[in-house]
Amino acid sequence: MTSKHKRPGQITDNDLFLKAITDASPVGMVAFDGDGNVVFANALAERLFGNSVDTQGVQRWGDWIACAHRHADPGGCGHTENCPASPLSRAIRNAVAQAPDAAVIEGDALLDREAEQPSLRVRFKVNGTLINGKNAAVMTIEDITDRKKAADMALQSDKRYRDIFDNAPIGIFQTTSEGRFLSVNPEYARIAGYSSPSEMIEQITDIAAQLYVRPEERIRYKELLKRKRRLINFEIELKRRDGSTFWASFNTKALQNPDGTFVYDGFLVDISDRVRAEQALRNSESLQRKMVANIGDVIVIIDQEGINRYKSPNIERLFGWRPEEVLGRDALDNVHPEDKQFAQQFLDSLVVVPNATGSAQCRYRCKDGSYKWIEFTGINLLHDPVIQGILGNYHDITDRKQADDELRKQNDFIQAILDNLPIGLAVNSIENGTATYINDAFEQIYGWPKEELKDIESFFEKIYPDPKYRAEIRTRVFNDMASGDPERMQWENVRVTAKDGTDRIVIAKNIPLVEQNVMISTVQDITRQKLAEQALGKERERLAYIIEGTNVGTWEWNLQTGETVFNERWAQIIGYTLEELSPVSIETWIRFSHPEDLQQSEALLAKHFSGEREYYECECRMRHRDGSWVWVLDRGKVSQWNTDGQPLMMSGTHQNITNRKRAEAALRESEERFQKAFIASPAPLVIAEIDTGRFIDVNDRWVRMIGYDRQEQIGRTSTELGIWMNPDDRDLFVRKLDVYGRFKNEPVEFRIPMRMQICKSPCKEKVSQNLTR
Repeated sequence: MTSKHKRPGQITDNDLFLKAITDASPVGMVAFDGDGNVVFANALAERLFGNSVDTQGVQRWGDWIACAHRHADPGGCGHTENCPASPLSRAIRNAVAQAPDAAVIEGDALLDREAEQPSLRVRFKVNGTLINGKNAAVMTIEDITDRKKAADMALQSDKRYRDIFDNAPIGIFQTTSEGRFLSVNPEYARIAGYSSPSEMIEQITDIAAQLYVRPEERIRYKELLKRKRRLINFEIELKRRDGSTFWASFNTKALQNPDGTFVYDGFLVDISDRVRAEQALRNSESLQRKMVANIGDVIVIIDQEGINRYKSPNIERLFGWRPEEVLGRDALDNVHPEDKQFAQQFLDSLVVVPNATGSAQCRYRCKDGSYKWIEFTGINLLHDPVIQGILGNYHDITDRKQADDELRKQNDFIQAILDNLPIGLAVNSIENGTATYINDAFEQIYGWPKEELKDIESFFEKIYPDPKYRAEIRTRVFNDMASGDPERMQWENVRVTAKDGTDRIVIAKNIPLVEQNVMISTVQDITRQKLAEQALGKERERLAYIIEGTNVGTWEWNLQTGETVFNERWAQIIGYTLEELSPVSIETWIRFSHPEDLQQSEALLAKHFSGEREYYECECRMRHRDGSWVWVLDRGKVSQWNTDGQPLMMSGTHQNITNRKRAEAALRESEERFQKAFIASPAPLVIAEIDTGRFIDVNDRWVRMIGYDRQEQIGRTSTELGIWMNPDDRDLFVRKLDVYGRFKNEPVEFRIPMRMQICKSPCKEKVSQNLTR
């Protein structure tokens, strides 16, 4: 480490220093004269093309790079218009012709070189300038051959994922902004309740009105697409063909046609079991670029203490800073706070080893406060007597970073969908049966680790341990696959065995993509469904026994359509068979009900629907086949509500209570006869509570005898009325009742109001039969 640092002005004037800078730069630099001949190249450019600049002779561009087409055009730069390198050649000619006012010309070109030299894919920037007062051009050139190969591989990978995605069991669609489907896949049609995509496209002419539960959501959906052009996880409630509803998550991209109209491409996933969540959208802003320069990289020298000792003038064009504003400051001052630790570690790693090189990416703050992603490439030349620092260059890669991030996110997004599908999914080679992709659900459903299911033979051996069953399944699967019929490539109720020995029931399906040599295999675990079906069957059988034993009718009512389902007993109660009443609906019940009972039934239903009553319970009359009226007790409850809180399905029982109603009527008649006899009896009679003596009822003879009105006595005690001449007599009578249960002909004296005379009267049976007790 030296304590002496040269000032920027001193370094710039030093030819040796400039030579060192250009030779150490990771970007090739080439200069051309007015005829397009090479007059200068830095070390990297010479290494790139395996040629040195002949300072004595004239070197045409095509000769210098050993272009395979240079002999086809003896004059000019040595390239024909059909030569892959012609874009670069034209750029050089145009830059020379327009110098020094030419704008920077940049692009990519393929340099097809002679057989012994490898072809190169390069990225170039050319700017016209003056050299010794004459038109000339300066060019930076970068070898992007490996990067291009990597990009091609990324595109191939993306296509593979798209092939998988296009055939995955999720809804895929394209619509117009006006609300018509242009295309849907079979899975979307199935989810929406249509038998085929063509039927769905033909019948849905207004997506908002026919598919959306809330049509206004379609307007919001279109407005968001108009602003964002892409929606991710847009959750909305939709309607199936039969009127039932489901929730779906949309991922949609808006594409603009040449006429200014839009089409929407996307896919949906049925998320009916999930709750609505606010959609998180990303707002992206593009950075304004000011790059207008003949060299696209800022060149920097950083000393061992991490201080900027040199910045090339084009930093002002690219990032807004003048060199003097950043010289003498810490090289990491303008690095994003979140990236500083990483950037420091990178610089520390370069300082350790002389000639060490490396590249890093971080966010760099422009003078206007914005940040740009840059790629920094540096080499340790601290030992070099001229450089005495880390020589580096950096350029704006914001667009590339965003494109890479977008591609990665897109791939990650598709990968996440595949990894988190509720069904198992695997991708196999048709040629050899080797699995190239298995998602987590596939592993979980079959109950075997992914690494043990890598080929078809291992799969059959582990999933079907019973040799006989394995042979049957294998023969069936291979025969169905050989048929080429997609309908035969789905196998239901297949028994498979997990690694822990437990059996499961699955639905498996294969989707062959012959052109891609790919077989997509899906699997769904229906074990719980099968167990639930068995349990439901047993429960229904038990319920049938109960209904048969209680001899009641049953009914189910769809309140939206009026459709009803009655059992045979329901019809028998009114003297019919169910076949004689068919077809049945709610109108059947209304037709046979007594008109006077319908209003009461409607009122009780309304109370149940509003939540005021937990159950609907109504006694009403129905006309029997023989013309008589049968009393029935209807009892039921709403079993299903729609999303608007309205009753959808209701079920209950229908019981014949005619005999009970007759018994109740007979009891009422008996009570009326008793009441008449009680009131008209010539003997004074009273009914009272034994414990308190409170009068419950008295007859007319008692009223006349005792002197108090009936209203004065009911609810009061004999003690309160003061009718006992001797209050202890009542306690004596109560004790006798406790011992004997009854007594009669006991003398007692009562006090009579107003006349205040004392009389004697036998108690008779007035307390021997305490009706309350």
